[in-house]
Amino acid sequence: MENRRSIENGHHLFNIIKGNPDLIPRKASPSTVFFLLSLQSFELAVRQWLGYTLDDKGFDVRIHYISFYSPSNGNSLIGNGLQ
Repeated sequence: MENRRSIENGHHLFNIIKGNPDLIPRKASPSTVFFLLSLQSFELAVRQWLGYTLDDKGFDVRIHYISFYSPSNGNSLIGNGLQ
């Protein structure tokens, strides 16, 4: 079984994207840069391209729900498996 890296919370996801700007397919689809403007845009990006690019980078993207609460509350960005 492949060892996948987990995404701990929203801050961690932001740092992943910040450190890997190539995750965003800007050249192929320039409008993808707007995926953080709304929750709907983000959810659509996760289903259409972000989940696939994170998977290609070795992250566990089997998410079930997304919570934008602070990890200091014990809540994380990602829950259990989006299928």
